[in-house]
Amino acid sequence: RSFHVTGVQPCALPIFWLCTTPSVLLIRATPEQMGLEPDGITAEEARAYQQTRRRASAGSEVQWTRPEALRTPTIWMVITAFGLGSIGFGAMFIHLIPFLTDMGFSVATAALLFGTQAWSSLLSKPAWGLLMDRFHARYLSAAGFVMCAASLVMMIPAASQHSVWIMVALLFVYGFGIGGTIP
Repeated sequence: RSFHVTGVQPCALPIFWLCTTPSVLLIRATPEQMGLEPDGITAEEARAYQQTRRRASAGSEVQWTRPEALRTPTIWMVITAFGLGSIGFGAMFIHLIPFLTDMGFSVATAALLFGTQAWSSLLSKPAWGLLMDRFHARYLSAAGFVMCAASLVMMIPAASQHSVWIMVALLFVYGFGIGGTIP
């Protein structure tokens, strides 16, 4: 026979129905279908909020149009920083497991270490959100990039020591830094 039933296949359809049926019953296309307004407020409240927010931000930050911003050197520095950072993140993601296996870690350990930075990045989002409430985004972006760079610099000698726990700590810091720089 060409079809062989394994232990997972008979469970797949009931699991699919158990997950999708409640979703279909609960998910709505628009807030109005649930008796809500967009953002949970009426149109008048939204206009009033927008006016107060515009007044508050106008006094605290310079408002730029897109063409004005593109003529400043600052935006090009930001674009360059995030562009180079993204190249570094991509290189790290592609080469981390081969690097770790070349340094003597097993494939399973390398995958676990890769997961450490991924979970750290994911779980750091609420912390970065709280920090954004207290500090300016430019300082937090710089801190995220510094965390990534510092952990990368320390990772090479730490990997040669074959210490899983040091690598976990460094990859946790790296993931935390990524969490603050990538949405």
